[in-house]
Amino acid sequence: MELTARAGIDPDYRLEFMGEYEYQNLNQSLIWLKNLLDTKEYQPTLVNDNDDNPIAFAPFFLQQFSDFNQAAFSSMSSLVEFFIGRLEEKNIFKQKASDLEKIIERELERCQRKLALQMEKIAEGKEAEKYRLWGELIIANLYHLQQAKEARVINLYSEKPEEIIIPLDSNLTPNENAQKYFKKYSKAKQGAQKAADQSKATVEEISYLESIKNSLERAEKVNDLQEIRLELEESGYVKAKTIKTNKTNIQPQSDPLTFQVKEYKILVGKNNKQNDYITFKLGKNEDMWLHVKDIPGSHVIIKNPGKKEIPKSILDEAANLAAYYSKGRYSALVPVDYTLRKNVKKPGGAKPGMVIYENQKTIYITPDEEKVLQLLKNQS
Repeated sequence: MELTARAGIDPDYRLEFMGEYEYQNLNQSLIWLKNLLDTKEYQPTLVNDNDDNPIAFAPFFLQQFSDFNQAAFSSMSSLVEFFIGRLEEKNIFKQKASDLEKIIERELERCQRKLALQMEKIAEGKEAEKYRLWGELIIANLYHLQQAKEARVINLYSEKPEEIIIPLDSNLTPNENAQKYFKKYSKAKQGAQKAADQSKATVEEISYLESIKNSLERAEKVNDLQEIRLELEESGYVKAKTIKTNKTNIQPQSDPLTFQVKEYKILVGKNNKQNDYITFKLGKNEDMWLHVKDIPGSHVIIKNPGKKEIPKSILDEAANLAAYYSKGRYSALVPVDYTLRKNVKKPGGAKPGMVIYENQKTIYITPDEEKVLQLLKNQS
C-alpha cells in the first residue's frame, strides 16, 4: 500500500493494466525503500485518525495517510510501546464502558418492569369503579333481589337507564355481595393510589438512569468511566469497589469541558457529578445556566463575573453545546432552557445532576457538530 501510494498508483489498479509510467514510478518507490533500509535513516511515525486514535505506525512518514495527523517519535521502541499502550487503553475503555452499559440497561429494564406493574395497578383502580357501581345498585335493589348467580337491575346512573347484569356469589346474600364489591373497590383504589405515588418515583429513577446512560455515551476517557462507576456505587446500583469518600464533596475526579468564546468562559459537565460541580461549586449567582428541556443532558454554565448582558451569539453557542451534549444531539430544534444560576436549586435528597429551576426562557436550536468540533480544537 505504501509503495503504491508513493508511486501515485491506485492500490486497486490491476497489474496487467499497468504501463511503463506506472512501472517506473513503482521502481522509484522500491529504490526509496532500499535506500532507507541501507542508510537506516528512520523517522518513527505514528498515525492518528481524526478522533486522535492511533491507526498505524512505521519507521517513516506514511504517504498513504497524508490526510491524517502524523507524529514523530525518537525511536521505534518508544513508538511501539506507545502504540500498544494506546490499544490496550482503548480495549480497557471499551470493556469498562460495556460493563457499565450492562449495569445501566439492567437497572432500566428493572424500572420499566416495575413501572409496567404500577401502571397495571393504576388501570385496575380505574376499572374498579364498576365494583362501586355494582355495590350501589345491589343496595338500591335489595328489596327484590334473591340469592342467585347474577342480578339483573336497571342502571339508574347512566344517561339512559338500561338493564345490566351483575355477577353474584350464590352463597352470599345480596347485601353480602354488595359489601364484597365495596371492599374490592376500596382495595383496588388504595392499590391504585399507592401505585400512582410509586410510579412517580419510578419515572424519576428512569430519568436519572437515562442521564447516566447519556453520560456514558459521551465518555471519552477512563477517568470519565470511573466517575460514572462511582456514581452508580453511591446510588446503590453496584457494590462499591473503591474506597468510600465524603459524599458531600462533589468535586469530580476529572475536569469538565471548558470553552473560551470571545471573553466568555463556558463550562460543560460530562456527567452528573460534574453537572453538580459546575452548577453549585463553579457557578455563581450572576452566571447563566443552561440545560436541554425535559431530556438528559449536560449542565452548561456561562461565566459572567462582570454581570453584563450576555450577547445572543454567546447564548446560542452555549445552547448549541447543551443540545449537542444531550440525548437530543441528533434531533432538530432542541429546546434549551436558560436562567440565572441563582434560580437553580437542588432539592434535598436529590440524586446527582437532578435540579429544579425557575424564571427560565427557552432557545430552540439544532445541534451543529462542526461548531462543537471547532470549539474542541480551541479548547482551553
